[in-house]
Amino acid sequence: MSLVGSNKYITFPIDHSTKLPELFVFPFSDKGKEFLSFQNQRNEILIYENITGNFVKRVKIDLEGSNGIPGGFLGFHIHNFDSIFISSLITPTLFLVDTTGILKEKIDYSITKNQKQLLGVVLAADNPLTIFKEKIFVPQYINMLYKENMASKSHIGAIINSLDGSINELPMNFPPLIDYTDIGTSAGFGAHYSKCFDGEKFVYRFFHDDKLRIASISHESIEEKPIKSKYMPTAEVLRMNSQNPFEVVKAMYEHPSYGSIIYDKYRKVYYQIVFPKFEMDSNDDPFKLSSSGRALFSIMILDQELNCIGETIFPKYIYNSKLFFVLEDGLYISTSHIKNSNYNDDVLKFERLDLVKR
Repeated sequence: MSLVGSNKYITFPIDHSTKLPELFVFPFSDKGKEFLSFQNQRNEILIYENITGNFVKRVKIDLEGSNGIPGGFLGFHIHNFDSIFISSLITPTLFLVDTTGILKEKIDYSITKNQKQLLGVVLAADNPLTIFKEKIFVPQYINMLYKENMASKSHIGAIINSLDGSINELPMNFPPLIDYTDIGTSAGFGAHYSKCFDGEKFVYRFFHDDKLRIASISHESIEEKPIKSKYMPTAEVLRMNSQNPFEVVKAMYEHPSYGSIIYDKYRKVYYQIVFPKFEMDSNDDPFKLSSSGRALFSIMILDQELNCIGETIFPKYIYNSKLFFVLEDGLYISTSHIKNSNYNDDVLKFERLDLVKR
């Protein structure tokens, strides 16, 4: 199996007050219609129709005052037009608003039933808030309060029961990819991960690990499965001595790793993004280039049992590998890369990739 560009595009207009998204886009559906959303600047959420690309609504979120979100936010989850979940970056609280921006509820998830302390988090497109029946699954990251035991004692997430308000940590901890001495260095990013949910299980990929981790809904059952790209011999945490931000960002951009894992419910497959080793041009600015995702990447195709059934590598500087969504007709990935010869900052453009037998 392979993924092939279809020359079918969806284009979203970007006005003078809007900045092209650099990190995530968030698809959602409401009343049978498909929509795409993304965060603009610090406190706006923009919503478009996903099929036509037509602009629908600009939602302004308060960051100050009694109804404001302390520390701001990065990412969100739109359940429907009446329910948008936003997590504060500095306090473990979910803020529930609607598309008028009016605050409807605050959900404090700071302490679990077992007295585990949780963190305010980024809600990324590839590590999202997940709602399943009455349960809200909130992602977590390494908790540095545990210091030398931070990997073994940090929990991968927590469950908020929307019926009784109880909060429980998930019985899954972080693998020992980094330790406390790595914090503040390039290796401090080595425990980042992506996850997806197919309705029956969660699938995790730590970016610097060759194994997938497959968790039951309760996370009481965890299976490890080695799945490696043919374009990357092994995944390793980047460790370097330099404290020069330019050198660190450049090295991270060039370092091989895994990326987002995506579930396609229509074709019953998973897509695993892979970043092979790459050397940027000497005149490139790594900070600017990073805003469009990695230049070179492949996508592994995994079947329902998470066996690799194909892998496609894409030409560099064509696609933005951080911006993607799945619709009934296929996987869409952005062509809004700053080194794409057709780049235009007045539009956000996506091409459909077709899954074909080869």
